Amino acid sequence: MTIYNVNFQIGDFVFFTKKIPIASVVKCNVFESEPLMTLPEANEALPQFYPNLNVDSDIVDNKVTLKKGKLYYIRSLYNNYFIKLSDYNNFDEYLLKFSSKSRSTLKRKVRKAEEAGFTHKLYSKVEEVTEFHSFACCVGKYTYQNSLFDSSIPSDEGYRNEMLELARKGLFLGGILFKDEKPCAYLYTPVNEEQYLYTYLGYLPDFSAFSPGTVLQFKVFQHIFDEKPKAKFFNFTEGNGQHKVFFSTDKKICCNCLILEGSVYNYSLLKMQIVFDLFSAFLGKMLDKFNLRTKIKKLIRKQ
Repeated sequence: MTIYNVNFQIGDFVFFTKKIPIASVVKCNVFESEPLMTLPEANEALPQFYPNLNVDSDIVDNKVTLKKGKLYYIRSLYNNYFIKLSDYNNFDEYLLKFSSKSRSTLKRKVRKAEEAGFTHKLYSKVEEVTEFHSFACCVGKYTYQNSLFDSSIPSDEGYRNEMLELARKGLFLGGILFKDEKPCAYLYTPVNEEQYLYTYLGYLPDFSAFSPGTVLQFKVFQHIFDEKPKAKFFNFTEGNGQHKVFFSTDKKICCNCLILEGSVYNYSLLKMQIVFDLFSAFLGKMLDKFNLRTKIKKLIRKQ
């Protein structure tokens, strides 16, 4: 069952969460569709969830819209960065999308890591799933992604079994970066519906000077092109991280649309989250004004 989390948070810190079980998830191919000009009609049981809607930004000026007794909730617009892999015949062609300066910087980072003793291994076979999952979990629990967002690869057996099933279909791909034969970074990018999905990335903060995420991403892309892509796109999913902006070739404006019954309770719940978001945005501006945001994040990473 799909769960939609209504998080009440300030910045990256979640105070409490209301979990909403979703009756149906309606997906569309964001990369091969035209932007929606109107909100989608909910024709099935509610709650309904439309992830990654490619939209015209004018239709989502209001975060909460009441329409025919249903609440349409769009928390935010975001850029969905991606690479159209089918535009490139090989890895060298893809690298030409970077400026000569960026290409040189990227290769220098990879060379620096290799000269410092970093090695990598890519995993795509059924018999490799357990090893990848074990190494990824070892790294994941110590990453700042896990500390800040509680976002690291799930360690449970059920998730590992899902990975095994993908591997049997030839849709599993993961990478581990090692330092002195010990795992220090991982990247998991399974294939789903003609897309490599940027699902989980994490690295140990002690090695951040060697850009482990960038180095591992470089190696994974090199592998994808060398083995011939199994999908048309590499989807960096929701978010505006510098890493995604740097490696991507295109972007589309998207949103996630949650449709609920138009009750007073649901309306109040959504409005409360919006208030939290507004206060969080205000606090973020104050931190930026006094140049404190980066210092606080660095402190958290060290801790």
